[in-house]
Amino acid sequence: MELMPAGLTGSRPDENKPKFIQKPAFKKEVQSSERTDEPRKPEPDT
Repeated sequence: MELMPAGLTGSRPDENKPKFIQKPAFKKEVQSSERTDEPRKPEPDT
């Protein structure tokens, strides 16, 4: 989803790259922490 705005801008493809990687990374961390508590919380967040 973040790829769409990145293509539109096409001026800062580097800024979107780290953002895209940080998004899944944060989701993984939250899922690991709340996986035992609420594994469905990070899923609908997307």
